[in-house]
Amino acid sequence: GAIQPDIAVSVARTIFYSDHRNDLPKVKIPTLIMKTKEDIAVPSEVPDYMSEKIAGSKKVQINAKGHFPHLSSPTEIIAVLEDYLPN
Repeated sequence: GAIQPDIAVSVARTIFYSDHRNDLPKVKIPTLIMKTKEDIAVPSEVPDYMSEKIAGSKKVQINAKGHFPHLSSPTEIIAVLEDYLPN
């Protein structure tokens, strides 16, 4: 289903008015960055930039489209997480 318009506006406002680029080098925990094939909300350069700025991060391209792959492709997300997380 489609996201409700009022929720979409709230989410968009949060995304587009937040800038945490200076915080990325401060991240000191293992970080998995998932990049979808097509994301209308986030340009492909964003996960690339995040991967460069977060030391020791791992970036993966997932076989999903859109900005909410946990909703559109949950099986793909689970498989990637299971592969990434320690046993």
